[in-house]
Amino acid sequence: MEILVMSHFFNVSNFSLVMLSGRPPSMKLDKRFHCFGCGADGDVIDFVAALYGLGKKEAAAQLASDFGLAYEDWKPPGRARKPKPRQKSPEEQFREAKAHCFRVLADYLHLLRVWKTDYAPHSPEEAFHPRFVEALQKQAHVEYLLDVLLFGDTEEIASLITVNGTNTANKITNGQKIPAISNSTITSG
Repeated sequence: MEILVMSHFFNVSNFSLVMLSGRPPSMKLDKRFHCFGCGADGDVIDFVAALYGLGKKEAAAQLASDFGLAYEDWKPPGRARKPKPRQKSPEEQFREAKAHCFRVLADYLHLLRVWKTDYAPHSPEEAFHPRFVEALQKQAHVEYLLDVLLFGDTEEIASLITVNGTNTANKITNGQKIPAISNSTITSG
């Protein structure tokens, strides 16, 4: 398909074009093109693709080549391969399990100490609150586990984590979700 420029206006981006078939102007070219004869319409890539009989990807590459632009073979999001997450080393997994266990146990110990004071009976006749009983029963064991995590050798720590799994803290707390400790938790009880 050959194109003849019929007239050129002062605005470089606006041309009226005539197909060599001798018809009156049948195409307008500015930021987009429109063929009045066949109704074709599109952007510069569509125009170059139609002009040279190329696909859109090849037309974009041709334009980049013609104008000295860098063109990378871009793939749309979703079709591009996502990089595989890096596998954590056994040492990293161990440190994370130890840190998680320590955080949960330390929060639980703090909560037990709060419960021990806030739910203590005020008279000998008063019934024990279940949280007060739990605090009395579990505080020493949780302190022991934290001592192992802080001061134990690697084998003791590994045994604590691997024998009970990363669910050590969940087993100690009977699967209860330990709320984050804040001033409102301490004051409201």
